[in-house]
Amino acid sequence: MSRAVEEIVKAIEESRAAGRVEETVDLFTSLDPPTALEVILRLGSSERRRILTSVPVDRLGNLLGVLTKLPDEVVYELASVKGVDDIAKMLSKLPVDEVADVLPKLPPRVRVDVLRVLPQELSSEVLRVIKYHPESVGGIMTTQ
Repeated sequence: MSRAVEEIVKAIEESRAAGRVEETVDLFTSLDPPTALEVILRLGSSERRRILTSVPVDRLGNLLGVLTKLPDEVVYELASVKGVDDIAKMLSKLPVDEVADVLPKLPPRVRVDVLRVLPQELSSEVLRVIKYHPESVGGIMTTQ
């Protein structure tokens, strides 16, 4: 991990520990997607949950570009602290193939609920794509 990422992680942890929630949110949301991914992976689970809880869903844009790269347990944590409506809101901003990649990472119950909340057209396209094995030609292709 780069020294810059280590410094960002330390700054976020110190800011959050001192109770400076807005500063923590501003620091995290100012990160570009690749750096946000590295930082979120570096944080411990409880620290990650606290930060994800504090950041409003409309300010989590830096995670949108890397949502498919997040490990299953981080997506699970995100779903548990944000809830179905917020997860659906985030997913509705992604291309269909990326939504199809993220959905299997969600807990089964949340996955079903998210599909119900997503716009009907998006939900239908995702269900069509998700039926293919991820490594098959159908699973790799995009609907575009």
